[in-house]
Amino acid sequence: MTEQPGTSPTPRNMPPRRLGLSGAEDGLPRQDLGQATPVPRQRTAEESQPAVVEWWNNDRGFGKVRIVPSGDTAFIHVTVIPGTGYRCLVTGEHVQVKVATANRGLNVTALSFPADRRAGVVTQFDHLKGYGKILDDESKQNVFVHYADILGPSGVRVTLAEGERVTFDLTDTDRGPAASHVKRLDPRDALSQFVRIPQQAWQPLAELAEDDVWVFNHPDEDDEASMEVLADEPPSTATPSVPDLPVLQSYIRHTFSRLVEQDKIAYGASLDGQRAAFNTGLVTDNQEEIYGLLAEKLADDGYPWRFLGWVKESDGRIAGVFSPRPARATYWENSSVLFYDTRLPLILDWDHFVRDNISRYPRDLQNEAMALMVTRSAVDRAKERVERNYKAAVPQFHRGEVQLLLPLSLRGTGEAQLALVVRRVQNEYHGETVLPLAAALKNARLLARPDRDWLNP
Repeated sequence: MTEQPGTSPTPRNMPPRRLGLSGAEDGLPRQDLGQATPVPRQRTAEESQPAVVEWWNNDRGFGKVRIVPSGDTAFIHVTVIPGTGYRCLVTGEHVQVKVATANRGLNVTALSFPADRRAGVVTQFDHLKGYGKILDDESKQNVFVHYADILGPSGVRVTLAEGERVTFDLTDTDRGPAASHVKRLDPRDALSQFVRIPQQAWQPLAELAEDDVWVFNHPDEDDEASMEVLADEPPSTATPSVPDLPVLQSYIRHTFSRLVEQDKIAYGASLDGQRAAFNTGLVTDNQEEIYGLLAEKLADDGYPWRFLGWVKESDGRIAGVFSPRPARATYWENSSVLFYDTRLPLILDWDHFVRDNISRYPRDLQNEAMALMVTRSAVDRAKERVERNYKAAVPQFHRGEVQLLLPLSLRGTGEAQLALVVRRVQNEYHGETVLPLAAALKNARLLARPDRDWLNP
């Protein structure tokens, strides 16, 4: 979900690839793994040079590297990255490049990775504590990894998911081998690994479904304070004529991840080829379920399925294709987890809670002593608020469990600035972290349309 969930699992029951299916792609910028546009070259550097990735646009498939010896920057396109299928770079990654001078500056013409890089699979990672272990392919030993050593955009806390593949540098420390400069080989969420949904497809879904508020009332709330908890979501490609609908996109992406976990992606065959579909959990005004319909692709571009559209359950295109029909995602077995039991104590580790989350506080409250004082008072008022109105505790689903969000009014005005995340541990609640309201709303919408009494970014 929203806090750096790492790479989501991939569907387990995908059918064998079949030939004979074709289809036009959407017209959005994307990783184009075909031929790059030829660029007139004037001078080519014969020797490979060390470079560092300055930035990389994962959606568009290009970026810039800084040549270490000279400090010059060079444009790089995904087509020069070795391999097939999905490929990417990440900010801060060390590479070896050959460059050529073109009309607009330097272009990377060839890229390789340092020979001493290791590869492995994440065997465990504690998202709250920020560390885990990687099983090194070469030594077959577990290597310690800390979130600070994971490559990613500046200011964004990136974490790992168990089972995902990574590359890394191996370093020796007093406590044993550790990984540094860790790169996630495929940082995309489960939906993005499966299909590319064009930006212009989100508005039709909003219009097809029951009325809902899929945008933030105060867009500036979804700013840099939310970046580290939204690191798993792809950058927006919205334009003034194509709305972003960030809450809807987040809802569909996390719904799809849950469906993958529960093995609920449906597969079938139509007269036009292999089909896949998933239940969005949304319905029309007439309470018809809405599905995402996909067609299998041939092109090895990292997206095995092509988006066909959003369809109602009565749509003839899916008649007889799926048996059974795509099922909804589920999130709880006992509905009591959706309500806050005011009889139970709420425990927070005050020595670390504020300090560990200070970057998420409003800028004028990022003094630790002041933040501690106002947080203690806000927590007391939040508990009183829930006692008066049980709806003030909003359920969210995160990392496989239902948690509750409580409003933190740090300025004492009754208007919340942050959401306190609490989870039940037997007969008590523990304060886990705080979330910016934008991130909290995205998490909460996964379960139901939350009462926007206070959760109204």
